[in-house]
Amino acid sequence: MKNNIIAFYPYSYNSNTYIGMIRDMIAEKYSVVDYNDLKKGIISLEQVDAIYLNWIEDGMNDEDRKLIIDSINAGIKVYWVFHNRVSHDSNKESTSKENIVFLIKNVSDIIVLSNASIKYLYEYVSDVKEDKIHYLPHQEYIGKYGVLEDKALKNEVSGAELIFGCLGNIRQDKNIELLIKAFKSFSGNRKCKLLIIGGTNNRDYLNSLEKLIGDNENTCLIASRIPDYMMNFYVQLTDIVLLPYDLKSCMNSGVMLLAFTNKRTVISSNISMAEEFSNELLYKYAYRNEEEHVDKILEQMEKAYADGKAVIRRKGETLYKEIIDKNSKELVQRKLYEIFGDFSLCQNHSEERKSLIKEYKDKEVWRMRYAMADAWLQNVLSENSFIDTLKENGTKKIAIYGYGKYGKLLYSELRKKEVPVACIIDQNAANIHESISAYTLDEVKEKLDIVIVTTVLVDLDLIKEHCWKLNDNCYVISLKDI
Repeated sequence: MKNNIIAFYPYSYNSNTYIGMIRDMIAEKYSVVDYNDLKKGIISLEQVDAIYLNWIEDGMNDEDRKLIIDSINAGIKVYWVFHNRVSHDSNKESTSKENIVFLIKNVSDIIVLSNASIKYLYEYVSDVKEDKIHYLPHQEYIGKYGVLEDKALKNEVSGAELIFGCLGNIRQDKNIELLIKAFKSFSGNRKCKLLIIGGTNNRDYLNSLEKLIGDNENTCLIASRIPDYMMNFYVQLTDIVLLPYDLKSCMNSGVMLLAFTNKRTVISSNISMAEEFSNELLYKYAYRNEEEHVDKILEQMEKAYADGKAVIRRKGETLYKEIIDKNSKELVQRKLYEIFGDFSLCQNHSEERKSLIKEYKDKEVWRMRYAMADAWLQNVLSENSFIDTLKENGTKKIAIYGYGKYGKLLYSELRKKEVPVACIIDQNAANIHESISAYTLDEVKEKLDIVIVTTVLVDLDLIKEHCWKLNDNCYVISLKDI
């Protein structure tokens, strides 16, 4: 039984794959509970061994500060991840800076995702002890996203000599308007495309981008959240990923690691994470003001275009090999456990603690069931965009894992939409009597492209491990993540 308990923030990771990866890593060795339950007093300090905080500086209040101080005084480790130099939201900049100073001074350990970001800690507090700072590489994204295709977009960009992609949430700190200005100057009569794809909550900013694009036929703006099952397709559709981040606030980029995972290189402002990789493999630049920023983006576009697709692709393939070596899950997990060290001095094997761990396991099951039901409802309300995408990708071999309530619903819906299903995978396969083959996981010998998991009490990594032996491009997705 996992007796050590870590309170994690943010506990929910539906909108951030990185948070999910880290939380899952921690959960393999420790029990994970919601930091907000600790803050509300539902859990007491005596019941936890450590606190792990991401992006809390934007919204910290007096309760958080008191809890952090009380935790340190009680001998409880408090880990804070230094993600951004300051909040991306200009309205929170002042508060964010104050909170960062508080965190640097008071937490027991600081985690950085790039070595070059360490210097920014000393801009806030000049006497930070070196042994308080730990480098944790950002994990790669192998197997985390699917490759279902947007066939209409694929046809639209076919024939382009070079495709630039700006992917992810559309926010002002990403300087997308500067990117559009640079691309307008660059594109001219060249056969190239700029894809800007991602969701946004800022309608005014979106309107300004649409106005700036105007009638430029080489720029394609799709203002909608990218589903996980299509993320790799959009990255792979591009030849080079664009990351014109604001150097005043940004240090790290999950999209950068996602690009490398898909054997793509990037044009990027010289954020801290970019400094982890060779100048020969990335198109990096620095800038002093907005005008120079546009010029530098344009300059790197010109360099990439002059290099050509073959050279650009070789850079991406080299970066992929590099992150397999330096950013693998195994390496990141080992370093994370080394940072945690030994919590034995704080261990409490009381019945109360065991009861809490059981309660959280039960709570997690119900949370996942709710997430699965909610995902199904959202897809029904959106006229089953996921299932429609499956239909459009009709050559894919699809399996349903788990043939309980949700498995049967999914199978019925797929049949209604005329989406072929290769097989059912279920531990009780012998008792399934349908006009379709049913196997246990160990019995599956077919090369599957997609496995949709419809049960919550299952080890996704175990399913992936088996399916990847047959097809290393197989995408295993939980129904709750559609």
